[in-house]
Amino acid sequence: MIKTLIEGIIPKYSRRRLAAQLAVYAAKRPWRICERLNRKNLVLFREFEKFEAFCGICGHKGFLYFDMPDLRLRREHGIALFRETLQCVSCGSTLRQRTLAHVFMKVLRDHYGLSGPTLREMIGVNEILSFWDTDAFSPISSIISSGRNSVLSKYVPSQPFGVELSPKTFNIDLQNISFSSDRYDVILSSDVMEHVRDDNSAHKEIFRCLKPGGSYVFTVPYNEDKARTVHLVQTSSARDLFLDRPHFHGDPISGGILAYRIYGRELINQLESIGFVVHFHWIDLPAEGIIDGDCFVAIKPARQ
Repeated sequence: MIKTLIEGIIPKYSRRRLAAQLAVYAAKRPWRICERLNRKNLVLFREFEKFEAFCGICGHKGFLYFDMPDLRLRREHGIALFRETLQCVSCGSTLRQRTLAHVFMKVLRDHYGLSGPTLREMIGVNEILSFWDTDAFSPISSIISSGRNSVLSKYVPSQPFGVELSPKTFNIDLQNISFSSDRYDVILSSDVMEHVRDDNSAHKEIFRCLKPGGSYVFTVPYNEDKARTVHLVQTSSARDLFLDRPHFHGDPISGGILAYRIYGRELINQLESIGFVVHFHWIDLPAEGIIDGDCFVAIKPARQ
């Protein structure tokens, strides 16, 4: 109720909105408020108020909103400080989403010959390519959904899988995808796979659904310095066995969703064993609001 009140009366991306959010955070977690309200975050907040960046998703140029995230929580979850913040004040995209969009646009230029300064304009000129975004709630998905041959998906286990929940938005279990094989030119996934219990089955299904030569463009919490994936939950039996304190990430449907892993470099081997050709992109383009961004492109080889 308090959150709804704040969102209803205080402008987005304002100092007053942040002050109200911090007050609520302090009331609920007084032992953690120092992880958000501290000198480092205050300095960064002032810096980003004066910093202008171009958003490759919507085309807005302006300051990025730094919401002073919980530093300890970021470390515990293996998530970089800026990854889920630095929001575009026009479309609301975070650094992670702009990173995904940047790499997606590169794929559209390099593989399909589309052009345009923003994702919105590139999708607008597409008449043929088919896209599927597994995140139906982001600024990217709102643009993707305008495409002629594009769909979105959600995961709502209380509803039958495969059904169309709303126009062009389907209920999909990534471990057993309802779509036909060789269907999409590009499939997008933004910090979804760490929440999928059997991610190997999900990646095999995505490989199946891509057209030959198609690209799976995705982000996950990833530590390039670690050879092995850190498993937070043991899933070898029917019942989850927690190996660490449960990690819950924000979720627009449930409010919080369990993370099963933090990926290491073995993810690349896992994808290659399925048949993908994998490319990892590290991106640092402050002028586009991307600082230490990372993204994967996994390509299904074209048939010979």
